[in-house]
Order: sequence, then structure tokens, then C-alpha cells
Amino acid sequence: MRDLTDGLGFWVIICGLMAVLAFLIICAIEEDKKWQKFKEDNQCKVVAHINGDVFNTYGIDSKGQMTVGIGSTSDKTGYLCNDGITYYR
Repeated sequence: MRDLTDGLGFWVIICGLMAVLAFLIICAIEEDKKWQKFKEDNQCKVVAHINGDVFNTYGIDSKGQMTVGIGSTSDKTGYLCNDGITYYR
């Protein structure tokens, strides 16, 4: 039986995953640049802060077995801008 890492397909998958990761990082950087410009242009000021949280989830899977999970939310900062809207990021 051939090992998955022997073939060209493995390297194509790895390169594809790396390209997707790089694309997502670039998108996140661009989104942050847009927010920073918006924040500056609209004179946004920090007015609130919400701490993140960790929580447990419970449920039933498709086989009727109980499932337990864990999730989290990130910290958020509220910015009041001169358009009168508070944005949380």
C-alpha cells in the first residue's frame, strides 16, 4: 500500500492549503487596514469593552449520543463614531 506522502497529490494538497492560508491572512490584514482608515476618518473613540468568555455546549449527535463541546468568544471593543453608530470589533 502506498503512503499518502509518496505522490504528487500530497504536495498539491499541501501547496493548496498553504495558498488558502496565505489568502486568508492577506484578507485579514486588508480588513484591518480598512477598519483603521474608517476609524480615523470617522473620528471613532473607544466607549466600551466587553470581555470574551469560554462556554460549554451540550447536545445530541445523529446517533443519539450526548455530545459535549467547548467554545469561546473574543474580547470586543466598542467604538462610537461621528455617524452616531457604535461599532464593536
